[in-house]
Amino acid sequence: MAVQINKEKLAWAAGLFEGEGSFSINSGNGRTIQAAVSMTDLDVVENFQAVVGMGKIYPYTPRQVGWKPQYRWAVNTYEEVQMLAALLWPWLKTRRRTKIKEVLAYGCQPTKWLSPADRMEIRRQHSMGVSKKVIAGCFNRSLVTINRAIRREVPFLGATSA
Repeated sequence: MAVQINKEKLAWAAGLFEGEGSFSINSGNGRTIQAAVSMTDLDVVENFQAVVGMGKIYPYTPRQVGWKPQYRWAVNTYEEVQMLAALLWPWLKTRRRTKIKEVLAYGCQPTKWLSPADRMEIRRQHSMGVSKKVIAGCFNRSLVTINRAIRREVPFLGATSA
């Protein structure tokens, strides 16, 4: 059975996302990306979820007395963010398209796991006086990851513990 795509509903979802949605990079606990829509109208958030066919809705309690409850629809995996971008792309404006390209480029780069050979090479280059910034550029990693590799805090592929 083929999936039926309703372009009119997707155009509506893209318009809602333009006004109430966001693509973001969360680098607090590893590298994650997210797409989210937040608002106080649960029925609208539920309709958005039904149209795009994925994601989870999270309720948030108001910060102050008298404020309405807020509802946040979100997807948190690279594949889901990529799928959402593909569904909404024809109706997204330049600002959102630029942001989704940035988020997807960031999300597809591994940062936490290094091969044993990469870890050893990072330490070797550092011991030879190569700047951490140059090493980060060579390995396409952040300075934080390079510093952790030098201090032996970054797990390598296949490791059972950090």
